[in-house]
Amino acid sequence: MQPRLTSIPNPPFSPSLGGPVRLGAIQPPSALAVGLALLSVFIIYSRSLETISLATGVYIPFLLSALLILVLLVSVFNGSINTVLSVNRSLRYFLLFSVWMLICSVFSYWKGGSFKLLVFTWLPVVTGLMGTSATIRAPESFRQLAAVLGISAAVISFFTVVLGRFDVDDRLRMGGGTLANSNDLALLILVGLPFLFLFLLDRSWGILSKIVALVSIPLAILAILRTGSRASLLALLISLFFMFVFSYGANRIKLIVMVMVVGAVAGVSLTDRVATRLKTLFQENEHIVEATASATHRKEKLMESVTMTFSHPLFGVGPGVHDVAQVEVDTSSGQRPDWQVSHNSFTQVSSETGLLGFLLYLAALMGPLWRLWRARAALFKVPALEPYRYLLSVFLISGLCLLVTNVFGSNAYLFYMPMMMVLIDNAGVMARQLVAEARAAVPAPVPVGKPAIPRPRTAATVHRPISGSGQGLARPV
Repeated sequence: MQPRLTSIPNPPFSPSLGGPVRLGAIQPPSALAVGLALLSVFIIYSRSLETISLATGVYIPFLLSALLILVLLVSVFNGSINTVLSVNRSLRYFLLFSVWMLICSVFSYWKGGSFKLLVFTWLPVVTGLMGTSATIRAPESFRQLAAVLGISAAVISFFTVVLGRFDVDDRLRMGGGTLANSNDLALLILVGLPFLFLFLLDRSWGILSKIVALVSIPLAILAILRTGSRASLLALLISLFFMFVFSYGANRIKLIVMVMVVGAVAGVSLTDRVATRLKTLFQENEHIVEATASATHRKEKLMESVTMTFSHPLFGVGPGVHDVAQVEVDTSSGQRPDWQVSHNSFTQVSSETGLLGFLLYLAALMGPLWRLWRARAALFKVPALEPYRYLLSVFLISGLCLLVTNVFGSNAYLFYMPMMMVLIDNAGVMARQLVAEARAAVPAPVPVGKPAIPRPRTAATVHRPISGSGQGLARPV
């Protein structure tokens, strides 16, 4: 079921947002291009290829890379990449950050490691950012994107229940791949959880979507709690808080009831060790040795990355080689190296690419959230755009969850956060364009009362010059 909005067309991007622009030879993304881009997003956020490999032993190499390259080529061919570059500031900041990473690699502690990161990790990310942002930009494609992200979380939650296992600390994880890390498992579910709430709370979604949400939301929340990730618990609470704030009427009651039910089930199903570990987010417990050691270790790695940032403020130590540089520092000071990266994506960037790299990266992440926040607020002034309020809200919440979880994880150069922020920036541009189109479509108010009858021109009308202008203004004598 589509949003109840038929009077406003899907406009092309306009930097000025003063009305529709004429893009000439630039063609809108085809259905095939949008489908390929959405498939790429699904593979990235559901980790479905890893899950298939884990379940069947069948490995499918280079499929994601091929899809991303194909989407980018289509975008370049029809000219839409130029359009999105002109309006998506987050994408431009990420491209500038990429150039700066290349420069920092020249001065890296380990040039081979930095260039390997650029070629095999960051280059696919940049390819995906350009291709997907040039393709997913119309209102309908954002509804499809929301569906893909929600289904991605549902898929992870389902396979976690079927294939998941508990480690020695009773923390839930998958048997291999990215999802073998409990923190990353919870992060990826959190990305899509707000979109499952969208299925449930937004009346424009059909009954099948709501059934999927009713089944998947409890599984997703339980999976997040069972991972024992305190950062994910914090992000989950923030997500639920903003979902409550952005909702209204009966939807708030639905949220309260669902959270109470899931909370009661979680209180019964969580092991004592995991429950106590999660409680250390609010209160330290010296009896939980693993949790206390983990928190202490994270603080140490954070301080190491901050120290490294100010020791190498210009170029950093090189992209992807924080652990190598820290080993050299530890060895020279007589300490035993642990070969661990910074458990903070932001200080990971600052220590490896310097302060300029940190500022570029931060601008690429924070700007889209601020612009989407303002665009969402503008929707409330246009009643016809009410169907888009929930849609923009869940994108905003998903982005906030990513920021929170990446404060405690080293995922700066992976797809998850950059791709979401670039797409969020597109959503903000789309929303501002819709508002501009809606306002332009409203006719000017007609004055109440008898309209004035213009006075006919007569021979008695002369031109008197305006002082200093040399021009005339018709006035009766």
